[in-house]
Amino acid sequence: MKLTFVYPAGENSSNGTRRKSGKVVGSQEGSFTVRSEGLVYWLRLLSGTNDPVYGGLAVIIALFAGVAIGMVFSWIDCILGKGATGGVETHAH
Repeated sequence: MKLTFVYPAGENSSNGTRRKSGKVVGSQEGSFTVRSEGLVYWLRLLSGTNDPVYGGLAVIIALFAGVAIGMVFSWIDCILGKGATGGVETHAH
């Protein structure tokens, strides 16, 4: 079963009650195991088993994010008309 909300990983238990006309007519307790899958599982496994690769991946992601943010701010600057020259202006006196 896929859970759409955050639930702690590992063994968990849950209690449920059935009500009819405001009165409890039954209850049941069950347990289930929550585990990570997909990208979350792979990243968690990588961080615990191969630190240099995980660190390198983090640096690469940070570099790409920084370049992307820089491009967005440059684009906003050009739209607002303040960056029409495309760079730092120099003046000769």
